[in-house]
Amino acid sequence: MAHLGHWYFQLAFVAPVIAVVAWLAILSWRDRRAERREQGRS
Repeated sequence: MAHLGHWYFQLAFVAPVIAVVAWLAILSWRDRRAERREQGRS
């Protein structure tokens, strides 16, 4: 159980970074999808 405390604090620092990276990946994916849709209309 003592080791779990160390992991908990590491996750507290890493989780926001993972969340930002995931959000940027989702935005990039949405932009690429929108570009493909725009190209399909032309």
